[in-house]
Amino acid sequence: MGGLSAAMRGKYDALSRIIDEEEAAERGEDDATTTAAAVGGSARRRGGSNAWRRRDEEDGEAYVESKRQEQELLFERQEVLLGDMEECVERLMTMGNAIGDELDLQAEMLDEVEEEVQDADTRMQMNLRRIDKMLSKSGWSKLQIIVCLMFVIIFLLFLVIYS
Repeated sequence: MGGLSAAMRGKYDALSRIIDEEEAAERGEDDATTTAAAVGGSARRRGGSNAWRRRDEEDGEAYVESKRQEQELLFERQEVLLGDMEECVERLMTMGNAIGDELDLQAEMLDEVEEEVQDADTRMQMNLRRIDKMLSKSGWSKLQIIVCLMFVIIFLLFLVIYS
């Protein structure tokens, strides 16, 4: 059978039966007649003239060729889609790496800020202790110093406004 495998020949015979059944249904024949015609027609074709055999081979080869072309088109489409997906994944990877680098830089900057805040806090605590020590040595209470500073600020404000 000119290049057709047994499996392909079986599929071709099944398709021939289905086509014969559909044609018989269009003509209005019953199922028993249709089945007999399909089986007999298939058998007649196998054992019939060379013209039928040649037509069967050409039809089978054309079918196989059309399916091969369909598979090639599907394969090409898949290749294009996979190529697009690969580009997207590469872009995502690049973006992910950039985000990771940025996060590392931000973490370093946060560590530096944390160190500076700790240093400032330490200096503030030291200065607050010095102020408390000065206040305790001067004998003035905190309230007295606040009132005194208020008068100084008001005096400076008048100087700025009237000058």
